[in-house]
Amino acid sequence: MSRIHEETIEAILIGKQKTLGNIKYLTLYSEKIGLFEACLKNSSNLKNHFQGKLENLTKAEFTIFQGRTHRHIKQIQNAKTDHLDNLTKEKQNFIATICQIIQKVSPKEQTILGLQDILETTRKNLPLVAKPELLFIYTLVQIIYRIGIMFDPKFCQNCQQELSEKSFLNDNQLICPNCQKHGSTQFIVDTSTRKTIFYGISTDFQTFSQIKIPEQTQTQTIHTLKNILENYLQTTLRVFLNYGHR
Repeated sequence: MSRIHEETIEAILIGKQKTLGNIKYLTLYSEKIGLFEACLKNSSNLKNHFQGKLENLTKAEFTIFQGRTHRHIKQIQNAKTDHLDNLTKEKQNFIATICQIIQKVSPKEQTILGLQDILETTRKNLPLVAKPELLFIYTLVQIIYRIGIMFDPKFCQNCQQELSEKSFLNDNQLICPNCQKHGSTQFIVDTSTRKTIFYGISTDFQTFSQIKIPEQTQTQTIHTLKNILENYLQTTLRVFLNYGHR
């Protein structure tokens, strides 16, 4: 009989679903595999190696093996939760929204360059920030940018001229007023929102968090990012209701 192959990988918990028989299916993201599911059964062997509560964005080392139909988790070690279970309801909703978006937009078992680093940045900084709006915007911008559906915030997609005023979102690309079709009703993106998204793409979070972004611009930026995701998925994203509009 061939020996079952096991491997230990570092991954971040993105979601969990409990089924009958006290079995959980965990959705994990790792730089080695990408987004994948694995079956977790409660057992004394598992409890001997892991003591704690699995929260979304928990980072840990998962020992997994391939069963007939699913991957199975044998062991969880070195879990880093950063006390996510003690966060405010608003921050918990932040995590829920981000994780649901990743599950919707990330292709299964395909790695996305830098995504794990962004999730780690989010996990480490969320307990530290007083208000999570800027971190929410930064994380969303980075996710959209890294999966390849972010518009160029500086140039018109049609004429390639530099954008200097309000622009219009058309098929997830920005066009200038001169290229806008007369009578069309594309989503308007103002200059402040474009600049916010540009900084979210081009800076790290510590730099981004020092930028003074008015509340109205923060709200408009979140609406714009939601519009990009909905255009890409061709569906309404109700997960944003978990985070809430101000």
